[in-house]
Amino acid sequence: MGRPIKTRARNNNKAQYDPVRGQGVASRVLETALDYVSNDRGKSHGDAKANFHHIASLWSAYVGVPISSLDVCQMMTLLKISRSKIGSSTHMDHYVDQCGYSALAAEIANGDDIPDNQGE
Repeated sequence: MGRPIKTRARNNNKAQYDPVRGQGVASRVLETALDYVSNDRGKSHGDAKANFHHIASLWSAYVGVPISSLDVCQMMTLLKISRSKIGSSTHMDHYVDQCGYSALAAEIANGDDIPDNQGE
């Protein structure tokens, strides 16, 4: 695996084709998302699944309807889609995060999740 995209670069965050590695933007976005979900980000963000579970509990209480960890991942993906539509469409962080949230949603949908407090 090569170097990931620097998602907060000073050049308006517009990713470019990397001729040295022969790799386009899509590959670099996926590579960066893989790096984010595979490496230990728990020190700064906490455990992803525990965090989604906690967010689901908070959102469920706030809106008064059950929200699952899977729902949280899907809604965070939608948030990033909205930001790429309303904000800068060339800000690569939006796309990296969409991939990351979708990958974590797949993991949760596959049953690799802590139990949700449905309706709690």
